[in-house]
Amino acid sequence: MRSISQSLRGRFLLTALVLAIVLLGISAYGQSLVKAIGAESHRQIQTYYGSHRLLQETKTALGQVERALHEAMIHPDAIGSVRAAVAGLRAAVGRLTSDPTLAGQPIFSGLPAAVDEMSTRLDRDLGRWSRGEAAAPVGLVDGLRDVLHLCERRVYDAMVDKTYLALGTSDTLSIIIWGLTGVIFLIVLAAYGVFELSIRRPVLRVAEALRAEGRGAVGETDVPMPRTIETWLLVDAFNGMRLQVHSRQLRLQSVLESTSDGIITVDDKGSIESINGAAERVLGLTRDEAVGRPLGDLIPLDRLAEDGGEEGALSRRLLALRGREIDLPARRADGAAFHLSLKLSDFMLGERRYFNALIADVTDRKAMIDRLTFLAQRDPLTGLINRRSFFDDLEKAVARAGRFPAAGVAVISIDLDRFKYVNDSLGHQAGDCLLKEVAEVLFGRLRETDLLARLGGDEFAVLLHGVNREGALHVAEALRLCLADYAFSYDGKSVEIGCSLGVATWAADVDDPEDLLARADMAMRLAKRAGRNRVHLFEEGDLEVRARVVADAGYSKLIDRGLRNNLFRPVFQPIIDVTSGAVVGHETLARLHDPAAIGLTMDVLIPVAERFGLAVEIDRQIILAVTEALAEDAGWLEGGFLSFNLSAQSVGDGRIFSAVRRLIATRRLPPQALIFEITETAAIASLAAARTFLKALTDLGCKTALDDFGSGYSSFTYLRELPVDFLKIDGRYVRDIHHDPVKAAMVQAINTVAHAMGMRTIAECVEEASGLEVLRQSGVDCAQGFLFGRPAPLGPWIVPNPIPKGIGRPRLALVAPEGR
Repeated sequence: MRSISQSLRGRFLLTALVLAIVLLGISAYGQSLVKAIGAESHRQIQTYYGSHRLLQETKTALGQVERALHEAMIHPDAIGSVRAAVAGLRAAVGRLTSDPTLAGQPIFSGLPAAVDEMSTRLDRDLGRWSRGEAAAPVGLVDGLRDVLHLCERRVYDAMVDKTYLALGTSDTLSIIIWGLTGVIFLIVLAAYGVFELSIRRPVLRVAEALRAEGRGAVGETDVPMPRTIETWLLVDAFNGMRLQVHSRQLRLQSVLESTSDGIITVDDKGSIESINGAAERVLGLTRDEAVGRPLGDLIPLDRLAEDGGEEGALSRRLLALRGREIDLPARRADGAAFHLSLKLSDFMLGERRYFNALIADVTDRKAMIDRLTFLAQRDPLTGLINRRSFFDDLEKAVARAGRFPAAGVAVISIDLDRFKYVNDSLGHQAGDCLLKEVAEVLFGRLRETDLLARLGGDEFAVLLHGVNREGALHVAEALRLCLADYAFSYDGKSVEIGCSLGVATWAADVDDPEDLLARADMAMRLAKRAGRNRVHLFEEGDLEVRARVVADAGYSKLIDRGLRNNLFRPVFQPIIDVTSGAVVGHETLARLHDPAAIGLTMDVLIPVAERFGLAVEIDRQIILAVTEALAEDAGWLEGGFLSFNLSAQSVGDGRIFSAVRRLIATRRLPPQALIFEITETAAIASLAAARTFLKALTDLGCKTALDDFGSGYSSFTYLRELPVDFLKIDGRYVRDIHHDPVKAAMVQAINTVAHAMGMRTIAECVEEASGLEVLRQSGVDCAQGFLFGRPAPLGPWIVPNPIPKGIGRPRLALVAPEGR
């Protein structure tokens, strides 16, 4: 229960109580003053009675003198008694004048002298009276009596005046104190009434309205406008705030209800506080059915938490899952199964923690991802694993064989002997049917532990585990026989299909998985040379033949050596803005720095690298080399973008993603300054994989480009399916564009469509200023080519170039420094 001192009323009452205590103290002090004044009056009365007694004694002594005179008048011989009475009177007057109360009275100041004078005159008159010369001095006694009577009256009057003055003062003070107390009490009571009506009640109404707003009772409590300015401003501010809150709540509710993702708010105990309309549709139940139920009743949280029975375990588990997106199977209220995506976030309200669960039905998305995963790992035609997946398994098998040589690993490379004949004579559809049937025949002849893959075209490969040379030859011969006995029938025609097989087994001199696969491929080619439809086992003597084949086929070993020794280096070619002529970026190209590669271009080496699965590693090394260069000094590229060419094999490869993330982590360039290019041919070969790959790069914040547009299918239909930012127009359309109006029209059409799709365009192979002018008139955004600079290695090579005739605008270009 809240303390009374925390409320306005309580504080006001406490203040009034303190004030009442102070008033009571003042009253008590006034009463003590009244009592003191009464006590002083009583003391003065007592003093008066003491003084009155002394006066009475003096008067008695004076009466004795008077009686003694009368006695002496009758008996003259009694004159001695008169003298004794006068002596008694003198003693009484002495006591009277020595009283401190009477001594301060002016009327008594001459009384002793008067008594002395009367005594002297009395002695004198007594002597004369006794001799008969004068009358008795009775007049002196009467005079003295009058003086004493006057003194007594004066003392009495003074005592009465002081007493009544004290009593009047006491009564007046008491009236003032009680009157002041009453006035202050009335003021406090009036102040409380004003406070209650003008402050506390309006504030209380605002508090009740706020509490009602907190309960969600919109408009339930109306707050009337008070008359005081301050509380009026408070209520007006509250009404304005409530209007803003209602407006924001309506907008937020509109957003929550229109979003496609379900949102569930859960308290720290796991009970559902609220859900939106999308969550109702995902879970198949209404708000009233969901609110108050444990989250675990609707979402199978037991799959996420093994400690769900412990106190607070669910809250801790939900905290651990913050920021992660989890896919898990679930069921709707009607029992229908679906895949649910769950992403959690938390927030604090006061001292309580709440969670927001973002849910979505990802059944279709999961099916699509499973399909894309299947396409990434499998050959879509035959359903067999593809080259990439086969190579991953081969890499593991070779690594295991290196640790356990007795395990035995062998690779069989298979090439169909008459596939080209079927393709050319019966058509590509027949060739596809042949490949599918051959895959079924081969798969049916292998063990469950063996791995069959289609590497491309009519090439197949088999990975054998736990076999020696003889066992591998036995399996290869069995496969040859099953295809030798197989006849392909299509459209009423029958064709006998044979195959050539090469076998390579793991040995200590095998360098890596690529080497083992290359040996099997070499053995297969030797089988074809020997007359086809046969099996050849790779022997040590085949190494020399293999060297000659490698040299003739395209330098795969040269490429491999370059990769192992980091001989592939990046060079950069400038990309300029067609309108301003300024350098806006650079394209990164690969060069092999090997004496044996002099005269060889990358146009020759890249196809060989792709055939032997080395192109991805070239792309990765170039990206890492640029990363190191940027880490040392990024000033040479400040303000511009950097683009990278990626081969078809790099599309979707995890090694490329790792290299890109490492490049971004240098923080030398923002991700949006990095552009990754794939060729049109690579995109069309697997549109779904290309779309997924480009989308993943975009999610990292990078830009994407479609390279060599126009060299392949040049279809705008598939262009809409690819999330690219730049479209690079193939050089065949750009060369001689100033002489060929057809090329100019095609470039203008490509540029117009690209701009309509929100893409920027880059023209390749610009070599003449007149061609640049045509590109400018066509609206092309950027250009690159020998006109602006040849590819050059990293160095101080961003320098101004002369303005080509006919351009009329300054530009920058990339040139190699001297000595390079």
